Amino acid sequence: MLQISNDLSKERPTAPLHNTVLISLGTGISSEVSIKEILTYFQHLGKTARNTDFIQTSSLKLKALNHSLSAALLLHTGLSQSGLSKKLKQLESRLNRIDLNIITFNKVIIEESKVIESPTLLGFIKQLQPELFAWRMP
Repeated sequence: MLQISNDLSKERPTAPLHNTVLISLGTGISSEVSIKEILTYFQHLGKTARNTDFIQTSSLKLKALNHSLSAALLLHTGLSQSGLSKKLKQLESRLNRIDLNIITFNKVIIEESKVIESPTLLGFIKQLQPELFAWRMP
């Protein structure tokens, strides 16, 4: 299993890190070089708080592949949701076969129907932001 470093931030953004975002990463590229490039990019967006390991999953978006690597990280950033989305799309266009999605933004699940349909995404939320499901616990 590949693991993301818990502190990727060497340089801090100038904006306060007041937004907490859960981002999913999916890639059909199994090369550690590509994954390292992705993780290095996050240094410019904020500071990671926690992360999951990369796991092998069935690729929903990359249908030409039999499997992909998926992970999620919790990022503290000063970027707005739309600003962060633009940055993630820029990275996706720069790298082939990469899928980056904002799953939660300040503890609000984005595209809830997509999350409900994906056991992997639900697992990432339960692992990194279990408080979002605390109301369901006895």
